[in-house]
Amino acid sequence: MCVLGVYDGQMSVGQAVIFAVGYVVLAGILALEWGTCVSMTDVLWVGLSEHFFNNFIGNFLHVVSNTGNDEFQIIRIVLSNFLSLGIVLFIKKRRNESVY
Repeated sequence: MCVLGVYDGQMSVGQAVIFAVGYVVLAGILALEWGTCVSMTDVLWVGLSEHFFNNFIGNFLHVVSNTGNDEFQIIRIVLSNFLSLGIVLFIKKRRNESVY
C-alpha cells in the first residue's frame, strides 16, 4: 500500500516510510493483544471478536482534512490499539492477582 501510494503520487517517500513503520508497529501490537486475549480465555473467538471490533472502529473513525484525505488515520489506529492493548493487559493483570 505504501509503495503504491508513492508510485501513484498520493504520498511522498517520507510519508510512505512513516506509514510502513506504523503498519509494522500496529501488526506487532495486534498480535500481542489478540494472543493475550486467546491465552487469557483459551478461546479463539475472543481474539477474533476483538479483531472485528478494532476493524469496525478503524473503518468508521475517519477525519477529512482540507485536502479531502485522512492523513493521520494510521496514527489514530496505532494509538487506539495501544490503548486497547493496555486495557487487555490490565484485565489480565487483575485476573492474575485475583487468583492468588
